[in-house]
Amino acid sequence: MDAENAVPRLLEFQRLIPDSVGIALRAADPADFLCWVRQRLLKYAAPNSPLLTDTNLARAMAFAWARAVWNGLAQCGLPLNAAGNRPRPMPEPGRNDPCPCGSGKPFQACCLPIPLMPPLTQEVLWPYVLANIPQAERDELLSSSRIPRAALIEFAAHLLDTCRHLEVIAALEPRLGTPERYYDEDTAILLHLLCEAYGLSPEGAPGKLELLRQTTERAPRSPLRSEAWQRLATIYMDRGDSDGAWSAFRNAQQDNPQADELCVLEVELLVAGHRMETAKQRAREWADTLSSQGVAADDPRIEFLTRMAVNPLDPVTYTVQGAGGPLRDWVLHVADRKPTLHRLTAAGPGPRCKLAAPPELVRIQQLWRDVFPLSKPFEAQDQPFDGDGIWEPRVEARWCEFLRQHPEAFDSLDILDDLATAVGRHAQAQSPWVDALLLTPLLTRSAALVDLACHGASEVVLPWSLEENRVALRALYRLFQQQVAGPDRDVAIATGRQLLRLNPADPHAVGAALANLTHC
Repeated sequence: MDAENAVPRLLEFQRLIPDSVGIALRAADPADFLCWVRQRLLKYAAPNSPLLTDTNLARAMAFAWARAVWNGLAQCGLPLNAAGNRPRPMPEPGRNDPCPCGSGKPFQACCLPIPLMPPLTQEVLWPYVLANIPQAERDELLSSSRIPRAALIEFAAHLLDTCRHLEVIAALEPRLGTPERYYDEDTAILLHLLCEAYGLSPEGAPGKLELLRQTTERAPRSPLRSEAWQRLATIYMDRGDSDGAWSAFRNAQQDNPQADELCVLEVELLVAGHRMETAKQRAREWADTLSSQGVAADDPRIEFLTRMAVNPLDPVTYTVQGAGGPLRDWVLHVADRKPTLHRLTAAGPGPRCKLAAPPELVRIQQLWRDVFPLSKPFEAQDQPFDGDGIWEPRVEARWCEFLRQHPEAFDSLDILDDLATAVGRHAQAQSPWVDALLLTPLLTRSAALVDLACHGASEVVLPWSLEENRVALRALYRLFQQQVAGPDRDVAIATGRQLLRLNPADPHAVGAALANLTHC
């Protein structure tokens, strides 16, 4: 039984445990630590806790808590105080000794009858110990085998939550260097966390690939090797290597048929291969299987599978991993921004106009050019001649960090045009999830900005010959192409007619495509 279950609704343990461990590691002796607990415990009391009104209970709880933390840390075998002495457990008071709670009564007449709170377990304490000790001491401990893997998992997860991915890499790489020796479920979780950390590092891709290769080659059939195969399947899927992805999936399935995420991975592979009906069917089957095994309805896997069984391209369903993930996260973050009005200025006789960004966006676009290496497509082409490395992890991280710092870039037709071009060079550019999750939000935002700029004008022509207009017209043409391939022909026809009104010269031959659509 852990301390949190032993004393429910009394204390806010999420705050109390890390603070208690930090103070205990610096305390001179048990009495020093007990003094701190007695003075500060009520600051961690839960709302309406009986500790706030019952002073006797509060004193007893302070002693019990101090002993549980101190003795738990003593069992970790660490030097706790400034002198570097290995502490002994807090001594048990004699029956007639003054009670350590500070009541002034003999121990037998005060806290002795209260049920003993056992020492906090090493799994609970180690993550907070590692967070509080000097870096050199932490590195030494991490390179040893003294830390329980369950505690290491908690510590690594804490570091990821606080964006300290380089520390995760340093902590976990040594523990995963011998996959032929350690390959159980806990080690598989450590592999998962290390891969997450690699994914957050601009230079993590080579290390991640090498780790997965070594694991699949050296580990026996096990949960660890299955996790490595699952990760490789995702990488192959991101690269558009369908055969490699399915081969890795089957290997993962053979190594650990009960792996939690196999159901999600299989459905994602089916969607990436445009096998929508099969994806729906397998999602239903997986959801039924998990439910029959007693998995709760609010389990993330069942929630995912339930949505996929209805609509495999539901944007809510996906968390994009690998290349494109940061872009998807940014799009979700800025999706509700109110659009900024672009200016229409006269550019010749009649309704000929030029579409220009407001001054505040012009500066952002100039800065963008310094971090985004892809040039504009030539004339009516959809892609430029350069830019094959736009999705390399280091390059992607640089321009995605710019987007994260500048949410207003979602109002720039120029930047949205560049992003749509980049999506066209994604390894899975032809897959439906790239269309639905990356390209569609960019194009619909561009179309909304064009509509807002033209709203209220009786007639507007945006000649393609004016370079300033090309980002808007290219976005509408890309949207038209996407809609032509979709199920709603009327929507495609409406976008095509809008393009012809704005750009009667029609360098993209939209008129011919419209004629085919309207006569089908």
